[in-house]
Amino acid sequence: MFKVLIIGCGNIGALYDLNNNNILTHAKAFSKIEEFSLYFFDINFNLAKKIAKKYNGNYLEKINEKDLNFFNCICISTPTITHFKWLKLAFNSNIPFVICEKPISNNEKDLRQLLKLYKKNDTKVLVNYIRRFQVSYIRLKKYIINLLKKDDIKKIVIKYQRGFLNNCSHALDLIQFLTDSGIIFKKNITLSRNNKFSHEDPTISFFGKWNNTEIFILGFEDTSFKIFEIDIFFNNTKIEIKESGNVIDIFTIKSSSKFKTNILVKDVKKSVNGCMKNYMTSIAEIVKSDLQQNNFYDNFVESLNLNLKMLKIIKKC
Repeated sequence: MFKVLIIGCGNIGALYDLNNNNILTHAKAFSKIEEFSLYFFDINFNLAKKIAKKYNGNYLEKINEKDLNFFNCICISTPTITHFKWLKLAFNSNIPFVICEKPISNNEKDLRQLLKLYKKNDTKVLVNYIRRFQVSYIRLKKYIINLLKKDDIKKIVIKYQRGFLNNCSHALDLIQFLTDSGIIFKKNITLSRNNKFSHEDPTISFFGKWNNTEIFILGFEDTSFKIFEIDIFFNNTKIEIKESGNVIDIFTIKSSSKFKTNILVKDVKKSVNGCMKNYMTSIAEIVKSDLQQNNFYDNFVESLNLNLKMLKIIKKC
């Protein structure tokens, strides 16, 4: 069996799906796979003990470098401010595989130090930008890559809330994944900055350019509902990602004699609902496959570079 340590038993670690039938946490997703032997750690010892009991696992009262050598994989699902500490410990232990929640860090100095440590050992890191691991988005990527051979992206509109790094990074990572190209922002114009969520991670609205593509990022803080939407405009196609990524709608142009112009028509066959159902299952399956094949998914450098670019935008605005 593969020994997996989940560090942090809070929301994404274990609590989001504790009292329902969904699979939205690392704890429940890993517990569904018999090849895993689970261990839990949390600064709230009673919580770690409770989660370990629920999922027939073990709990630790403390962790050091020697302890980590016992595990095949660790999952860092703690607050962002603690990621540096745990990643540094993992790199120093040369553990084979690490899953780290996003963003990696809110601190540029920490990111650069982590990159140096990463390059000195063989530890592989999967940064959990969850949408890129879902089947619907893997299919959408193939569709977009083929579309880009004959069409160009003209505009991208992102709507989000609760932190530029915390939530908008999901959208920017997804765009990089879908287009297979790293975003480089130019000609940035800050429209607004709201520190309500966090001073270190404000909710920013701004306009920028990426090659010939205009990107409009709209941050919301004073709403009573969740907002996570991405609209991607091509010459002849529009892709809408909405309901926190659960829905992908694809529209193509059709000539209309009634309106004497081209109109957008939804492609029912290509549009998808339920894209994020039981979304953490995919992560557990990737870990199982990678451990069996000793070939680990690693998007650490890509995620770290995006993290650095976003910190520079925060610093300027």
